[in-house]
Amino acid sequence: VRSYLIKLSHPPEIMCSASFFPTENFDGVQLQNLLDLTIVARLIGFSSFAAGDNGAIVFSWLSDSDDVCIPFIKSLDLRPDSELPDILVRFFFETTENLHMKPDWWEGLDQKTRSALIRRMSNSANPTMLLEENRYRDDGVRCVDWQIESRTCYGFDLQRPSQVADGIS
Repeated sequence: VRSYLIKLSHPPEIMCSASFFPTENFDGVQLQNLLDLTIVARLIGFSSFAAGDNGAIVFSWLSDSDDVCIPFIKSLDLRPDSELPDILVRFFFETTENLHMKPDWWEGLDQKTRSALIRRMSNSANPTMLLEENRYRDDGVRCVDWQIESRTCYGFDLQRPSQVADGIS
């Protein structure tokens, strides 16, 4: 089993757990074609949860899915800490409808932000949207203030560049 752990300074307002077959990475680069019935589709799971006074987001997969999951995670890992929270929110809403949100947080969002997130969530329930290119592109929505404390790889190595922005460990 491989895992990529993102530790947050406080519990996230959005908690979820799901698994999916990544068709593209966070740069919009295709990783696998789910319409190709000759391949064995690669699966990755993810969870966002409270861990005491902190929060955590964990991605996990089996080693036989490294060919898809490591490039998927590497495209996330290369993002600076300052961009990561918004990328993860887009990813959560795009990928699963199994979201649990802090009511005060949701009710505190303006209507434009809630509508944008609802549009993304409606994509997760529509299988044809899996074919849309660059699903995780930035739409300008900024709705969380998560502080990234650390990022850790378990069971694999990303071979990170020596100079990565924002203190990725």
